[in-house]
Amino acid sequence: MSESSLENKVVVSSGKRKKAVARAIIKPGAGRFLINGYPMELHPNMQVRSQLKVLYEALRPYSDKVDVEVTSSGGGYMGQYQASVYAISRGIYQYFNNDDRVKQVLLEFDPHALSGDPREKEPKKFGGKGARRRFQKSYR
Repeated sequence: MSESSLENKVVVSSGKRKKAVARAIIKPGAGRFLINGYPMELHPNMQVRSQLKVLYEALRPYSDKVDVEVTSSGGGYMGQYQASVYAISRGIYQYFNNDDRVKQVLLEFDPHALSGDPREKEPKKFGGKGARRRFQKSYR
């Protein structure tokens, strides 16, 4: 695909993980990653920051050509991170017109990068404190 056709292209994609939802906006740029308003290097959570750096390095030939802005909400910080990865992966894949080389890089990074992870938290049931746990029974 020619560089001129990518100049004005903007892709909006989303990703979900458990209760977390992330929306990514991919547009032409110089390789800036913003996660909830923070640059990737200054993200408050160290674990998320280091794993986002791995994603950025895996996508190096492609991520230097685009700016990515992600907003995530709901769930915990790891759920938001994984939802962000799914949103970024889908967005970059769409931005580069479903290029097989991009797909190969993404699937090497995470097998669920394009399809998402369907697992959800099991709901709590009666008779206990959680989904499987039950209150202790006393016979004496």
